[in-house]
Amino acid sequence: MGGTSKNINPGKKRKRRAKFKRKVRVGPSPMVTVPRFFRRSIFSGSTLTYHSYKLKSSLPAAFSFAEDKESVLGFLNDTFSLYKRSKRKTKDRAFVFDLKSVENIDITSICLFLSLINKLKQNGIGSRGNFPDNENARTTIIESGFSEMMQSEFKQLKTKKYTNQIYIVGSKRVNNKRLGQSVKEAVGYLTGEEQHFKPMYTMLIEMCSNSVEHANRNEQDKNWVVSVSYEEDCVRFIVVDTGEGILRTIHKKWPERFMDSVYRNDGDVLSDILDKGYQSRTKEINRHKGLPRIKECHDAGFVSDMMILTNNVLYDMSTKTYQSVHNEYFGVLYSWSLTLNNFKKWEERKSI
Repeated sequence: MGGTSKNINPGKKRKRRAKFKRKVRVGPSPMVTVPRFFRRSIFSGSTLTYHSYKLKSSLPAAFSFAEDKESVLGFLNDTFSLYKRSKRKTKDRAFVFDLKSVENIDITSICLFLSLINKLKQNGIGSRGNFPDNENARTTIIESGFSEMMQSEFKQLKTKKYTNQIYIVGSKRVNNKRLGQSVKEAVGYLTGEEQHFKPMYTMLIEMCSNSVEHANRNEQDKNWVVSVSYEEDCVRFIVVDTGEGILRTIHKKWPERFMDSVYRNDGDVLSDILDKGYQSRTKEINRHKGLPRIKECHDAGFVSDMMILTNNVLYDMSTKTYQSVHNEYFGVLYSWSLTLNNFKKWEERKSI
């Protein structure tokens, strides 16, 4: 008897045992009860239970740059630091952003948040999230064009004329046509007739060209967004790029480095850059030439209320003053408004 059992083929033994094994039904995990819409969009009313998303981050209640810039910038830095710390530990890396407790949010913060999301995406990190419970905060997000952009997965927006919109104009080269159309629509909103406005078009090209060419050492971090908001008597523009920031890309000779570290602060340095005081870190002749051109456009009155945020400095071009920020922003944010008077100044100058 024992000899017979030894002669049984091992493969037949495995087949025989397999007949008596309990069959386990293969199906989706009860955690993965997520609608298809939620998988495509950052916003959903559903509970955030998608199990493969390991990294969680909650936005502060006051997520408004105008109200508390340090809180907004601190959130951006903390979130990206969390991604870098967990980079090697987590297989299915993605973020779940909880916006439920947000009570106050503005368009500048939305642009900075979107820029962070896109930077994470360029590094292979997905993002999901929900809407704020606060009705005003929820409305601000929807009307900004942000939620529509996320639902369309960064594709070109198909919006009505003169509605607020946020879009990305490329990754390695500038979408000149898209920028030009935004300028024409802004002029059309103010004057009733869409027209080319060269000063502001040149400004936008300079800003985005800076980002494409030399704002980032790491190719995957190249990222910038444009926001256009239509208000009662003006059109508000915001351009955001992530990277190293202006002050980290300038070239300084040894005496300049010493003098700046001892006697001057970053605000003075940025002011000098705008006045053609420095080259870029690469020493190329054309680098940073766009910044003085942007300043000239503002000083001539073709745009109004321009602010520049970069590294540890928030610079106000109208008053030529600056504030230091504790939480460094690794990139550049430009913000300005276009009014009917700005356009008329350019028209009058053309006729002279």
